[in-house]
Amino acid sequence: MLIGRSLYNSIDSVDAFLEASTDTAISSFTSINESGHLNIHGNLILPDSIGRTTYSSLFNHNHTGYLFIIKLSIARKWGWGDICKHKLYDIKEVIADDELQNNNNIIEVYNPK
Repeated sequence: MLIGRSLYNSIDSVDAFLEASTDTAISSFTSINESGHLNIHGNLILPDSIGRTTYSSLFNHNHTGYLFIIKLSIARKWGWGDICKHKLYDIKEVIADDELQNNNNIIEVYNPK
């Protein structure tokens, strides 16, 4: 799956996708091209895996962030505009607790099977 991150509750504001948490550096990434299709070259969060991002890139001034979860089969079949228009994603609102607000740690998101 792909997990887009945003400070706002709007898939149009997704500016990047969570990175896969692995021991090796990933030099490629997923992007949206000019024709509105996803170029999937990385950022895949496999089942039983972890995706990560930083606190400041996910949480807004209200300590709230949004994750837009897109299944890989959907991302390969549909263009970005169709994914947005037909809401072919799940959205999760994430609120930082006090401990997380006091640290600018890496945020990890677990993808269960």
